[in-house]
Amino acid sequence: MTNFARCILINNVFRVTLLAACFIASPLSHSMPKSLYVGMVQFELDRGNHFKALTLMDEAYQDAHVVDHVTALNGFNINSDIDKILKKVYAQVKNKSITLTSKDYFKIGRLEYQLGRCKPALRAFKKLKNKLSQEEKQEWIFYRANCFIRLGSNKNAMQVLNDTVDGIWASHAYYNLGVSYDESSRNKSKALKAFKLAILLNKGKTLQEKALKNQINLSVGSVYLNAEKPDLSSNFFKKVYLDASIAPQALYLNGLAKLELNDFRAATQSWFSVKKYPLVNQSVAEALLAIPYAYERSGYISQALEAYLEASSSFETELKIISKVDSLLKKYGAAKILIEDSNIEGLEWFLAKDVVTNTMKATYFSYFMSDFEIYDAVELYSELKMLSESMQFWSSQLEVFSRSLKDKEATFSKKSKAFSLVNTQKKIDRVTNRIRSIQNKNTLTQRQIDRMQITKMETNASKLSMRLAQLKGKVAQGRGQLKSQLEINKALNNRRKLSQKQLKTVIEKLDKQITLLIRGQLGVLKTQMSANFERSEQGLVHVFQDIAESSKKQKNRLDGRYK
Repeated sequence: MTNFARCILINNVFRVTLLAACFIASPLSHSMPKSLYVGMVQFELDRGNHFKALTLMDEAYQDAHVVDHVTALNGFNINSDIDKILKKVYAQVKNKSITLTSKDYFKIGRLEYQLGRCKPALRAFKKLKNKLSQEEKQEWIFYRANCFIRLGSNKNAMQVLNDTVDGIWASHAYYNLGVSYDESSRNKSKALKAFKLAILLNKGKTLQEKALKNQINLSVGSVYLNAEKPDLSSNFFKKVYLDASIAPQALYLNGLAKLELNDFRAATQSWFSVKKYPLVNQSVAEALLAIPYAYERSGYISQALEAYLEASSSFETELKIISKVDSLLKKYGAAKILIEDSNIEGLEWFLAKDVVTNTMKATYFSYFMSDFEIYDAVELYSELKMLSESMQFWSSQLEVFSRSLKDKEATFSKKSKAFSLVNTQKKIDRVTNRIRSIQNKNTLTQRQIDRMQITKMETNASKLSMRLAQLKGKVAQGRGQLKSQLEINKALNNRRKLSQKQLKTVIEKLDKQITLLIRGQLGVLKTQMSANFERSEQGLVHVFQDIAESSKKQKNRLDGRYK
């Protein structure tokens, strides 16, 4: 969790969220069967909707399902109380005051892994070997292998992965192992072997599988390129899909590989392909600078000059856009400009929505979301807005309930007076007497009595008398009960207003913090783009110097000839 997000959450969000969550969860938990309620929470947890699961949990559920509660807190990035809760759980397990299920141990292991604590994660996972389905086993092996990689033991990670598994989890684990081998060893054979296994286990059908396969091919290509094997590296770079987020990087590196093979045409073709991607991607900027460099290296001075001029113009235009975006963020804030759907007059050039994904807003949004801290904050903003909308819904429900109570209170006296308990009781008595008179007649046979359901009618008449007596008590207490319900409703409404006000304040503060974070990231992009612009200008100067020197040499040769 980032320092910014942790600070915001501990001071504001934790208190407001739990208050609002209990406010929303209470009506649900008391209005449905317990098994259905528990199933709803479990369903949201299994889907990874931790925020929604947290809003569904009432205090009783939190106490009875501590592991679920702490899992939801971590998923919603509320980490302030997690250590205390886990220590309490571990102590209770040690004292045998509670018993954890296999699913609980799995959740604890995953939670400890996500918190970066691999040793307690491995201890929790150790209890599960023979208690998992094949699908759960894949995830279990992934976390254990990654823990050993984090602890610096690639050997143990490989031993974990030797278990017979396949699928996306195993592919991810082998990819991580390959990256670890590549970073820690000069001998790249183990890294390449791990990458190869990662590819073999990856079916490449789902979006997630395709994205991982692209990343593996890029990594293998980079290993070969760094090992001065450009012919092999190019084969892997070309396998990266053109619609992948890392496609610009793959195309740029493929151009470098082709240039090392002295294939100038193939190199420039690869770099020209990168130009269709947004310039905020540094690989696109590198490609724009590589094209004139390749021209110059090959002796095509005029083409190099044109390419440098194009690159310089592109960087200068992007710098102007960056300045405009920064001024918009300063004026309107990140929520209006990037997160929410806004229609601000005069800003159609930036806020325009389209079915394509390469709009100006989409380009910059994707760039900012690549930063974990910004992504985390924006996700939190979206969840808090969802919570605010949920509270608005319950506000309308309370309003309807309040109007209903007030209507009943206004008409209570009139309706209670209009209803005569004495007359109703007399009618019931007449029916009861008539039933008894029929029973006392000896002319009816038992079969006729059964067919007429005389006994049942007598029972129903008796029940009506009892219900009338209860109604008499309710009428006597009715005014007081209505007054009590109105007071409860008013208290709930006041509580809701306070929570909503606090939540609004938190959302506004979060918007300001996100704006600061994004403007900071924009500053980094501006610095980077300015450096790119300087490099293009320096390239232009270098080309002009070469042209000048070439002209001087030519002039000297002519002068010598005539002398």
